[in-house]
Amino acid sequence: MDKKTKIAIAHSDADLGKPGEYTRQQLDLVKQMIREIADPTMGGMKNIVGRGDKVLIKINTVIPIVPNAGFTTDPRMLEALIELVQEQNPGRIQNGERCAMGADTRQAMDLCGITTVAERTGAELCPFEHVPFDMYRIDRPISFNEFPVPRPVRDADVYIGLPKMKVHVHTTFTGAMKLQFGNLPDYDWMVRCHRDDIYQKIVNLTRAANPKWFVMDSLYACQGNGPFSPYSEDLIRDFNTICGGPDPVASTRSARR
Repeated sequence: MDKKTKIAIAHSDADLGKPGEYTRQQLDLVKQMIREIADPTMGGMKNIVGRGDKVLIKINTVIPIVPNAGFTTDPRMLEALIELVQEQNPGRIQNGERCAMGADTRQAMDLCGITTVAERTGAELCPFEHVPFDMYRIDRPISFNEFPVPRPVRDADVYIGLPKMKVHVHTTFTGAMKLQFGNLPDYDWMVRCHRDDIYQKIVNLTRAANPKWFVMDSLYACQGNGPFSPYSEDLIRDFNTICGGPDPVASTRSARR
Protein backbone atom coordinates (compact mmCIF):
# COMPACT_ATOMS: atom_id res chain seq x y z
CA MET A 1 0.00 0.00 0.00
CA ASP A 2 1.36 3.41 -0.93
CA LYS A 3 2.03 5.71 1.99
CA LYS A 4 0.32 9.06 1.68
CA THR A 5 2.32 12.23 2.18
CA LYS A 6 1.59 13.97 5.45
CA ILE A 7 1.05 17.70 5.70
CA ALA A 8 0.01 19.77 8.70
CA ILE A 9 -1.60 23.16 9.32
CA ALA A 10 -1.17 25.32 12.42
CA HIS A 11 -3.08 28.47 13.36
CA SER A 12 -2.91 30.94 16.23
CA ASP A 13 -5.44 33.53 17.38
CA ALA A 14 -2.81 35.14 19.61
CA ASP A 15 -1.05 38.44 18.99
CA LEU A 16 2.19 37.32 17.32
CA GLY A 17 3.61 40.81 16.81
CA LYS A 18 4.83 42.01 13.43
CA PRO A 19 7.57 40.64 11.16
CA GLY A 20 10.01 43.31 12.32
CA GLU A 21 8.68 43.85 15.84
CA TYR A 22 8.08 40.96 18.24
CA THR A 23 8.80 39.90 21.79
CA ARG A 24 10.43 36.77 23.13
CA GLN A 25 7.01 35.48 24.17
CA GLN A 26 5.60 36.05 20.68
CA LEU A 27 8.58 34.27 19.13
CA ASP A 28 7.96 31.28 21.39
CA LEU A 29 4.38 31.10 20.11
CA VAL A 30 5.68 30.97 16.53
CA LYS A 31 8.13 28.23 17.51
CA GLN A 32 5.25 26.19 18.87
CA MET A 33 3.36 26.60 15.61
CA ILE A 34 6.35 25.26 13.67
CA ARG A 35 6.58 22.33 16.09
CA GLU A 36 2.93 21.62 15.28
CA ILE A 37 4.00 21.21 11.65
CA ALA A 38 7.15 19.19 12.36
CA ASP A 39 5.68 16.73 14.84
CA PRO A 40 2.87 15.19 12.74
CA THR A 41 4.70 15.37 9.40
CA MET A 42 8.17 14.17 10.44
CA GLY A 43 7.87 12.96 14.02
CA GLY A 44 9.60 16.09 15.28
CA MET A 45 12.65 18.16 14.41
CA LYS A 46 14.89 15.29 15.52
CA ASN A 47 13.89 13.47 12.33
CA ILE A 48 14.65 16.49 10.16
CA VAL A 49 18.06 17.56 11.50
CA GLY A 50 20.75 15.39 13.05
CA ARG A 51 23.74 16.24 15.20
CA GLY A 52 26.53 17.76 13.12
CA ASP A 53 24.39 18.22 9.99
CA LYS A 54 25.05 21.04 7.56
CA VAL A 55 21.66 22.74 7.24
CA LEU A 56 20.65 25.17 4.52
CA ILE A 57 17.46 27.16 5.05
CA LYS A 58 16.22 28.56 1.73
CA ILE A 59 14.65 31.95 2.41
CA ASN A 60 12.92 34.50 0.16
CA THR A 61 14.17 38.07 -0.19
CA VAL A 62 12.97 38.59 -3.72
CA ILE A 63 13.10 42.38 -3.34
CA PRO A 64 14.88 44.63 -0.82
CA ILE A 65 12.08 45.89 1.43
CA VAL A 66 11.48 46.35 5.15
CA PRO A 67 10.18 43.25 6.98
CA ASN A 68 6.87 44.81 8.07
CA ALA A 69 5.92 45.19 4.40
CA GLY A 70 5.23 41.47 4.64
CA PHE A 71 6.50 40.49 1.19
CA THR A 72 9.74 38.71 2.10
CA THR A 73 10.84 36.09 4.62
CA ASP A 74 9.26 36.87 7.98
CA PRO A 75 12.01 37.26 10.60
CA ARG A 76 9.70 35.66 13.17
CA MET A 77 9.46 32.47 11.12
CA LEU A 78 13.16 32.40 10.34
CA GLU A 79 14.33 33.03 13.90
CA ALA A 80 11.93 30.44 15.32
CA LEU A 81 12.99 27.88 12.73
CA ILE A 82 16.70 28.49 13.34
CA GLU A 83 16.24 28.04 17.09
CA LEU A 84 14.40 24.77 16.55
CA VAL A 85 17.17 23.55 14.24
CA GLN A 86 19.81 24.59 16.77
CA GLU A 87 18.17 22.39 19.41
CA GLN A 88 19.33 19.41 17.32
CA ASN A 89 23.01 20.50 17.53
CA PRO A 90 23.74 20.84 13.81
CA GLY A 91 27.23 21.57 12.59
CA ARG A 92 26.26 24.57 10.48
CA ILE A 93 23.20 26.62 9.56
CA GLN A 94 23.15 28.78 6.42
CA ASN A 95 20.42 31.11 5.14
CA GLY A 96 20.62 30.90 1.36
CA GLU A 97 19.04 33.08 -1.33
CA ARG A 98 19.55 34.90 -4.64
CA CYS A 99 17.47 38.07 -5.12
CA ALA A 100 15.47 38.72 -8.26
CA MET A 101 15.82 41.61 -10.72
CA GLY A 102 19.56 41.91 -10.22
CA ALA A 103 19.30 43.17 -6.65
CA ASP A 104 22.21 42.71 -4.25
CA THR A 105 21.18 39.82 -2.02
CA ARG A 106 23.41 40.80 0.88
CA GLN A 107 21.95 44.30 0.96
CA ALA A 108 18.45 42.86 0.71
CA MET A 109 19.16 40.61 3.68
CA ASP A 110 20.09 43.71 5.67
CA LEU A 111 16.92 45.60 4.75
CA CYS A 112 14.57 42.60 5.05
CA GLY A 113 15.66 41.87 8.63
CA ILE A 114 17.50 38.64 7.82
CA THR A 115 20.88 39.98 8.93
CA THR A 116 19.48 40.94 12.33
CA VAL A 117 18.15 37.40 12.82
CA ALA A 118 21.50 35.94 11.77
CA GLU A 119 23.33 38.15 14.28
CA ARG A 120 21.01 37.07 17.10
CA THR A 121 21.15 33.37 16.32
CA GLY A 122 24.65 32.91 14.92
CA ALA A 123 23.36 31.44 11.65
CA GLU A 124 25.34 32.27 8.50
CA LEU A 125 24.22 34.46 5.63
CA CYS A 126 24.74 32.81 2.27
CA PRO A 127 23.97 35.16 -0.66
CA PHE A 128 24.29 32.83 -3.62
CA GLU A 129 25.97 35.32 -5.95
CA HIS A 130 29.08 34.96 -3.78
CA VAL A 131 29.36 31.15 -3.83
CA PRO A 132 30.50 28.65 -6.50
CA PHE A 133 27.92 27.02 -8.74
CA ASP A 134 28.17 23.53 -10.20
CA MET A 135 26.31 22.24 -13.23
CA TYR A 136 23.61 19.72 -12.39
CA ARG A 137 22.41 17.35 -15.09
CA ILE A 138 19.29 15.24 -15.21
CA ASP A 139 20.23 12.33 -17.46
CA ARG A 140 16.96 12.18 -19.35
CA PRO A 141 15.76 13.96 -22.51
CA ILE A 142 13.60 16.54 -20.72
CA SER A 143 13.35 20.30 -20.84
CA PHE A 144 15.90 22.20 -18.75
CA ASN A 145 17.93 19.11 -17.91
CA GLU A 146 21.22 20.93 -17.22
CA PHE A 147 21.57 24.04 -15.07
CA PRO A 148 23.79 25.57 -12.37
CA VAL A 149 23.12 24.92 -8.68
CA PRO A 150 24.76 26.73 -5.72
CA ARG A 151 27.38 24.49 -4.13
CA PRO A 152 26.03 25.09 -0.59
CA VAL A 153 22.69 23.64 -1.75
CA ARG A 154 24.29 20.42 -2.94
CA ASP A 155 26.71 20.28 0.00
CA ALA A 156 23.98 20.58 2.62
CA ASP A 157 22.97 17.49 4.56
CA VAL A 158 19.55 19.03 5.12
CA TYR A 159 17.75 21.51 2.86
CA ILE A 160 14.76 23.18 4.53
CA GLY A 161 12.51 25.43 2.47
CA LEU A 162 10.84 28.48 4.01
CA PRO A 163 8.63 29.74 1.17
CA LYS A 164 6.56 32.92 1.43
CA MET A 165 2.85 32.56 0.72
CA LYS A 166 2.02 34.87 -2.20
CA VAL A 167 0.56 34.73 -5.69
CA HIS A 168 2.57 34.63 -8.89
CA VAL A 169 1.83 35.65 -12.46
CA HIS A 170 3.00 32.34 -14.01
CA THR A 171 2.61 29.71 -11.32
CA THR A 172 -0.56 31.20 -9.74
CA PHE A 173 0.95 30.61 -6.33
CA THR A 174 4.44 30.92 -4.86
CA GLY A 175 5.13 28.04 -2.53
CA ALA A 176 7.42 25.13 -1.85
CA MET A 177 8.16 24.56 -5.55
CA LYS A 178 8.62 28.13 -6.77
CA LEU A 179 10.99 28.81 -3.84
CA GLN A 180 13.84 27.05 -5.66
CA PHE A 181 13.84 29.68 -8.43
CA GLY A 182 16.08 31.67 -6.08
CA ASN A 183 18.76 29.01 -6.53
CA LEU A 184 19.62 30.33 -9.99
CA PRO A 185 22.92 32.20 -10.15
CA ASP A 186 22.11 35.56 -11.70
CA TYR A 187 19.52 37.79 -13.31
CA ASP A 188 20.32 36.49 -16.79
CA TRP A 189 19.42 32.92 -15.84
CA MET A 190 16.31 34.13 -14.03
CA VAL A 191 15.04 36.18 -16.96
CA ARG A 192 15.53 33.32 -19.40
CA CYS A 193 13.67 30.92 -17.10
CA HIS A 194 10.89 33.25 -15.96
CA ARG A 195 8.43 32.40 -18.73
CA ASP A 196 5.21 30.46 -19.16
CA ASP A 197 7.21 27.21 -19.01
CA ILE A 198 8.61 28.12 -15.59
CA TYR A 199 6.84 25.11 -14.08
CA GLN A 200 9.29 22.81 -15.89
CA LYS A 201 12.22 24.71 -14.42
CA ILE A 202 11.04 24.75 -10.82
CA VAL A 203 10.36 21.01 -10.86
CA ASN A 204 13.95 20.33 -11.91
CA LEU A 205 15.40 22.96 -9.57
CA THR A 206 13.55 21.29 -6.71
CA ARG A 207 14.91 17.91 -7.70
CA ALA A 208 18.45 19.29 -7.65
CA ALA A 209 17.96 20.87 -4.21
CA ASN A 210 16.87 17.51 -2.75
CA PRO A 211 14.75 19.18 -0.03
CA LYS A 212 13.93 17.37 3.19
CA TRP A 213 11.19 19.56 4.63
CA PHE A 214 9.19 22.74 4.02
CA VAL A 215 7.30 25.08 6.31
CA MET A 216 5.19 27.84 4.77
CA ASP A 217 5.97 31.40 5.86
CA SER A 218 2.41 32.74 5.99
CA LEU A 219 1.93 34.65 9.22
CA TYR A 220 1.52 37.47 6.69
CA ALA A 221 0.39 36.48 3.18
CA CYS A 222 0.10 38.24 -0.17
CA GLN A 223 -2.76 38.07 -2.66
CA GLY A 224 -3.31 40.20 -5.77
CA ASN A 225 -0.02 40.65 -7.60
CA GLY A 226 2.05 39.45 -4.67
CA PRO A 227 4.92 41.74 -3.67
CA PHE A 228 4.29 44.01 -6.65
CA SER A 229 0.65 44.79 -5.91
CA PRO A 230 -0.19 48.52 -5.70
CA TYR A 231 -3.12 47.79 -3.37
CA SER A 232 -2.51 47.75 0.38
CA GLU A 233 -5.41 45.35 0.96
CA ASP A 234 -3.53 42.66 -0.98
CA LEU A 235 -1.28 42.19 2.04
CA ILE A 236 -3.07 39.90 4.49
CA ARG A 237 -1.71 40.85 7.92
CA ASP A 238 -2.04 38.51 10.88
CA PHE A 239 -3.13 35.58 8.74
CA ASN A 240 -1.32 33.59 11.44
CA THR A 241 -1.68 30.24 9.67
CA ILE A 242 1.22 28.10 8.51
CA CYS A 243 1.48 24.69 6.87
CA GLY A 244 4.15 22.32 5.68
CA GLY A 245 5.57 18.86 5.26
CA PRO A 246 8.27 16.92 3.42
CA ASP A 247 6.58 16.89 0.00
CA PRO A 248 6.83 20.23 -1.87
CA VAL A 249 3.91 19.40 -4.14
CA ALA A 250 1.61 18.46 -1.27
CA SER A 251 2.75 21.46 0.79
CA THR A 252 1.95 23.80 -2.07
CA ARG A 253 -1.45 22.21 -2.72
CA SER A 254 -2.42 22.44 0.95
CA ALA A 255 -1.52 26.14 1.05
CA ARG A 256 -3.59 26.86 -2.06
CA ARG A 257 -6.63 25.34 -0.39
